[in-house]
Amino acid sequence: MRELPQTLFDQAGYHNIDSEQGKIECGDIIDSMEKGWVKDHEVILLSDFII
Repeated sequence: MRELPQTLFDQAGYHNIDSEQGKIECGDIIDSMEKGWVKDHEVILLSDFII
């Protein structure tokens, strides 16, 4: 299930998730990757982002 609009994914340069499981559990990420709105390299672990 996707809750966020496509325009949000179009405008964001990257997307943070809290764990690698997010790529297979988060409906917003899964749907957006399947539709090509988000590329795998644009999905970043929050722990990698926060230094």
